[in-house]
Amino acid sequence: MKVKVCFFALSRQVAGTAEAAFDTANGATVFQLWERVQEAYPGLRGYPLIAAVNGEQRNGATLLRQGDEVAFLPPFSGGR
Repeated sequence: MKVKVCFFALSRQVAGTAEAAFDTANGATVFQLWERVQEAYPGLRGYPLIAAVNGEQRNGATLLRQGDEVAFLPPFSGGR
């Protein structure tokens, strides 16, 4: 199945692109996709990221579905 991966901030600079399509096995998780992304873009190895699937923050055990959009975001903090 195909999923779209979006890169932001430093991950975009390292990957050299804003988005990429990946083929994954049925039942693949966010963590498994992240492993594939790091293989494709070795500069991202060890880079701490937060994942969002279809606009909602998710953990690595989240199962992916055909057509999902996965964004890998850098850690962020904020507040007042």
